[in-house]
Amino acid sequence: MGRNKENIKTFQGIKMKATERLAYWIDREEKMMATLKKIADPIYAMQTEANKYGAKLDGNVAVALTKDASYLRGLAQTTLNELED
Repeated sequence: MGRNKENIKTFQGIKMKATERLAYWIDREEKMMATLKKIADPIYAMQTEANKYGAKLDGNVAVALTKDASYLRGLAQTTLNELED
């Protein structure tokens, strides 16, 4: 009977670690998806961010940024840096 309790404890420990790892990977996937959405539709992302702070988006600047590869690359790099921490 004692061995069965040990097996149950071991299984519960494995289950807890697996649950923690799953949550870790889900969080990473959500961050990556959010960044991909910003890259896919940067004007919408900028407008959403501006609205959050009660600011007005300058359309000319927004359009210029969407054509700037370094801006889009910066979005990706920021997320990659966050995921490395």
